[in-house]
Amino acid sequence: MSVKKRDRNANGERSSKVTIVDVARHAGVSHTTVSWVIHDDPRITPETKERVHASIRALNYHPNLSARRLVRGRSDTVAMMAAFFSGPFEMEILKGVEDGMSGGNEGKAMNLFTTGGSDSKVRTTMESILYGDAADGLILLSIVPPDDLVAAFRARGRPLVVIDGKVPGACSITSDNEYGARMATAHLLQRGYRHLAIVNGHSSREDPHPTAEERLTGYIETLGEWGIPYNPAHSYEVFHYDYHVGLELGADVAKGGYDAVFCGAGDAAAMGLMSAFREKGLRIPEDIALVGYDDWYPARLLSPSMTTVAQPLREMGKRALLECIKGITMGAAAMKDGLYDPKLIVRQSS
Repeated sequence: MSVKKRDRNANGERSSKVTIVDVARHAGVSHTTVSWVIHDDPRITPETKERVHASIRALNYHPNLSARRLVRGRSDTVAMMAAFFSGPFEMEILKGVEDGMSGGNEGKAMNLFTTGGSDSKVRTTMESILYGDAADGLILLSIVPPDDLVAAFRARGRPLVVIDGKVPGACSITSDNEYGARMATAHLLQRGYRHLAIVNGHSSREDPHPTAEERLTGYIETLGEWGIPYNPAHSYEVFHYDYHVGLELGADVAKGGYDAVFCGAGDAAAMGLMSAFREKGLRIPEDIALVGYDDWYPARLLSPSMTTVAQPLREMGKRALLECIKGITMGAAAMKDGLYDPKLIVRQSS
C-alpha cells in the first residue's frame, strides 16, 4: 500500500491546500488586497505587491483559476484556428500573437485548433467554442467561417476575428492582396517579361478563398492594363502553400516556356518552384524570373535571393489578438478592422 506525502509549507510543516486567506495572514494584509495584487491592481503600492508575492512564493499558493473564471464569467482564454500551423505564414502570424501576449496580457491563455482543411471540423470547433467555455473569443487564420456561425457569434457577444480574409460581421485583419499582386505583376512587366504564369491558391464557389481570388484579380487586371490578355491555361492552383507542392508543380510549369512566374501561393511554394526549375536546367532569372509572396526570411538567404511581396505578418497576428481581447473586455462593437499595405521587396530572382 503506497502512502502519498502531504504538501509542506515554507516551514516544513504539513499543510492542507493554501488559500488566499492564508496568504493574506502571512503577508499581514486583507484577502482583498491579495486579490488586487494577483490582478495587478494599480492602486496597490510596489512594496505591498512585493510582500504579497513573497508570501505567495513562500506558501506555494496557486490561485483557483476555475473559481476565478466562474466569478468573472470569462475563461481568460483566446482560441485560434487554422487548417495547419506548420507553414511559414502561420508561424509568422503566431509570433505576432506571442508578441501580443506580453504588455499586460500575460494572464491570457491561448488554445490552438487545427482543422486539416475539413469544413465539418471548422463548424464543430466553432460551435464548441461558441456554446462551451473553451475560450472567450476566436481568431480564424485563413478560414472562411459559415455565415450562420458568424451571426451566432455576434448574437452571443463572442468576438470573432478573421486573419487573411474579409468576412462581414467579423473583425477582419488582412493586407491588400490585390495591390500586392498588382505590384508583383507590374514589376515583372516593367523588367521586360511578357510570357507570364501565376501559381496561386485554390478557390471555388464550394471552397472560397478570398485571398487567392484577390491576388488573381490583381494579376489579371494588371496584365490587361499592359494589353496582355489573360489565359487561364497559364494559371496554376495549389491547395497547400508549401515547398513540396511547389516542387511537384514546378516540373509542369517549367514546360510552359514562361519567362516569368508570379507565385501568389507564398514563398515556400515559390522555393519549391525554384528547385524544380533548376532541376530542369533553367537559370534564375536569366531563363525564368520568379516573384514570391510573404517575404519569409529564407527568401533573402537563397542564391539567387528571391523577389517577393512582404506582408507585416507579425503585426497582423498581434493586431488580431489585441482586437479579440478588446472584443472580450469591451464588446464586439469595439473591434476595428485592420487593412495593411504590402511592400515589394526586389532581389535577384527577377
